[in-house]
Amino acid sequence: MYPFVRPDAVTQEVVIELSGVLAEFRSFDFTLSRLGWFGEEVLYLVPEPSDPFVQITAAVLGRHPEYPPYGGEHADVVPHLTVGHRDRGALETAAAAIATALPIRAHAEEIWLLGTISGVGWERLGRFQLPGTRP
Repeated sequence: MYPFVRPDAVTQEVVIELSGVLAEFRSFDFTLSRLGWFGEEVLYLVPEPSDPFVQITAAVLGRHPEYPPYGGEHADVVPHLTVGHRDRGALETAAAAIATALPIRAHAEEIWLLGTISGVGWERLGRFQLPGTRP
């Protein structure tokens, strides 16, 4: 979910509360099976099934309605893994290369809370293990 709690406002209480919300979810398998586009500027991978991602987002939103995904700009949550944005030529090149590696099978076993404390890149502010993780 983006945007969420400002990184400088992520306290131990926020992390504990998120742990409680996320504790109801178990690890799950998914496949990044195809590419998608938001307009012409954002290339992404589509996870299937998407339901676990939608359910996790809904649970967090249910506890934190003040932080709707994307600031409430979009009516529907579209689970995705962003590959890149803005440079259409580079994105088309990336899409062609990635397409040859699909599908990518994966197992979701934890959720990370990320923030941009330094203003450059992402830093992990919380890590939540999903029960049922494979050994």
